[in-house]
Amino acid sequence: MKLKIIVVGLVLILIVLIILPLYIAHLNKPRPLYTQAPMPIIFPGNKPRSPADFLVGADHLDPNKPITIYQNTDYVIIYQPGIKRFILRITASPFAQMRLAAEAKLLSIMAISQKDACRLKVDEVDTTAKRIDIESLSFCAD
Repeated sequence: MKLKIIVVGLVLILIVLIILPLYIAHLNKPRPLYTQAPMPIIFPGNKPRSPADFLVGADHLDPNKPITIYQNTDYVIIYQPGIKRFILRITASPFAQMRLAAEAKLLSIMAISQKDACRLKVDEVDTTAKRIDIESLSFCAD
């Protein structure tokens, strides 16, 4: 009987010392930045009548939840369904170089020309500065 109690005690101690920390580490693991599940983004070759034309199932999107379309260490491309606007958030320096890279990635993802991109609502946000600057695409006439 004492042996059973000792074995059960050892098993409980193993659970507490090994399995519980592993479970807690799993709970604390970083989660993706997606606020909605990633979705197919474009209908290749279509002219942009609206930004939603590029999002499969756009009518099923929560208008209050932005979608991260692309992200790397230099910039993030976000689509906000509620206001039908793209945000290019620049997170690295130099801003001018990262801005051009983000714009090129947006054109590539959307499979559109600069002229077509100028018809979309796009804000570029410089988060590297002490203040937040919001600009439009560099190649669009204001």
